[in-house]
Amino acid sequence: MHTVTRMTLLAALLGLTGLAAGQGAPMDWLRVDTLGRRGAELEIDSEYACSQGTDPSGGMGWWQGEVGLSMPLLQREDRHDLSLALQVEQMTLDSSVRLPQVGAPFPDHLWDVGTGLVGRTDTEWGLMGLSAIVHSPSDRPFEQAEDVELAALAFWRIEQSDELAWLVMLGYDGPIRFDNDPPLPGAALMYTPGRQLQLGAGVPLSWVVWRPIETVTLSGFYLLPRTIATRAAWQCAGPVTLFAGFSWDNRAYYRHDRADDEDALTLYEKRLAAGVEWALSEHISLEAQVGFAFDRFWFEGEDYDDRGDDRIDLGDGPFTALTLRVSF
Repeated sequence: MHTVTRMTLLAALLGLTGLAAGQGAPMDWLRVDTLGRRGAELEIDSEYACSQGTDPSGGMGWWQGEVGLSMPLLQREDRHDLSLALQVEQMTLDSSVRLPQVGAPFPDHLWDVGTGLVGRTDTEWGLMGLSAIVHSPSDRPFEQAEDVELAALAFWRIEQSDELAWLVMLGYDGPIRFDNDPPLPGAALMYTPGRQLQLGAGVPLSWVVWRPIETVTLSGFYLLPRTIATRAAWQCAGPVTLFAGFSWDNRAYYRHDRADDEDALTLYEKRLAAGVEWALSEHISLEAQVGFAFDRFWFEGEDYDDRGDDRIDLGDGPFTALTLRVSF
């Protein structure tokens, strides 16, 4: 799988992508005071998107559903914790398009199924964490070894002062056989003077969360070289929050009958979205959003430089999404 998708998943393992997506408290994984205090978390997402249709696609629509579960297995307050992570994502596509170069039909269903462990421990040298998730992004998940990947991430938070800390990372997301995907190093300087500002600057990722007033949150996330997420949120009335944002992201899957094992069927797209989040209770929230996707295309290749291979350009089009989050 190409480098951008690998780094996106590694950032997701850290919980950093939630900074711009409004998902709970994404910085919790990097905070010592949350050790042994995290409960089970369930997230259910449903989304529908469509294109207006451009040659040669003739239009394409898809429904995507995702269920993610994080469940604590071991907790020792202030010292250690260990959690089980489960995720099932399924995309059902409605299109008669064929890949233009190989002539193969576009898959009707794409999956990403995975499970793994996430552990953290507080040491005299700082907070350390390790996650390892085995997953299969494919139209036939786990049917062959070439469609199975390992996403692993080790991080170390080194405190410099009450406000400054270094985050050092080493991640891997690629074939379990480890033959052609080296580990990805990373580092960021974290500045947290208070609840009003959380800032991380580094490589390959940077982020910011700024609360200019108590009811307004502005956040952004950038992952080299082509992943961006921004969000502006306003808590307008008690449990109700309005938000709007922009994102540029990608997702990739292995087609079972591909000719080259290194090729991935990859979607790039940019999105403008707005919606509402409603905290139904202390443990349950519901989020609904509508938006417009543009500059989007599929291709099958090893990395972004192959974006002209078996490329399918999609027309601009709307999408809707609904997310339910439950914590225990």
